[in-house]
Amino acid sequence: MTFPNATTDHSWYDLFAGSLSIERNSLDYKQYPISGRKQFLVAQYVTGTEKYMPSPITDMGSFDRKVHSWLQMKGEWEQYKTISPHFNLGFMSELVLSSKNLMNNYTASVLQAPAFTPTPHSQIVFNEAFRANQYVAFGLSPILKFSKLLHFRLDMYGFAPLYEIKKEEVWNNNTYTAIPYYGKFLHSFKYMGEAALVLQLPFASISLYANGYSYPAKNFNFGLNIGYLIFNPRMLD
Repeated sequence: MTFPNATTDHSWYDLFAGSLSIERNSLDYKQYPISGRKQFLVAQYVTGTEKYMPSPITDMGSFDRKVHSWLQMKGEWEQYKTISPHFNLGFMSELVLSSKNLMNNYTASVLQAPAFTPTPHSQIVFNEAFRANQYVAFGLSPILKFSKLLHFRLDMYGFAPLYEIKKEEVWNNNTYTAIPYYGKFLHSFKYMGEAALVLQLPFASISLYANGYSYPAKNFNFGLNIGYLIFNPRMLD
């Protein structure tokens, strides 16, 4: 079935954001650290408007305008301890609290929600299961050191949204519309894991990795990464 005249939905945002953050960082590497500690806390206030226009195929007419204002706080703790000359153990926790309301539709609500992305691979893929306006997450990383530069690690993470963003498919004007709503308190749990052989060089990080996600089902990946992932600062954490 084709829709030659169909176009995508459109969302526009006019936002103002102010933030205050504190960070202490003694991790030894930007990517795949094995020692040190990182503590990070940020508080943000965001206010503005959202304009949403459904696809013309829905024949719903004009823009839907919403005013949004919310306060958001995010805290991170990551630490690695030396257990023996050849074994380190890392652990981390992350907490996001927010008074943010849902957007006009499910897709926009998930896209605008904070994401839990503890691994390099999770930072470059979109996974709706690891996004929520409020969540708690934790991780454990046993690390086997072969030398100062070469190590093998197993990173395991759990993610629990305080209120999962869910959707209800509503049939309206010959098409389905995904209406977002909050699920029950702490009613969902997702996990991810990654095994990696890492070589840390003075100028780059080289890693051979394999990972998996609990959602979607049978989501397994493997690859070779050379270098660092560097992103521009984001307006919203």
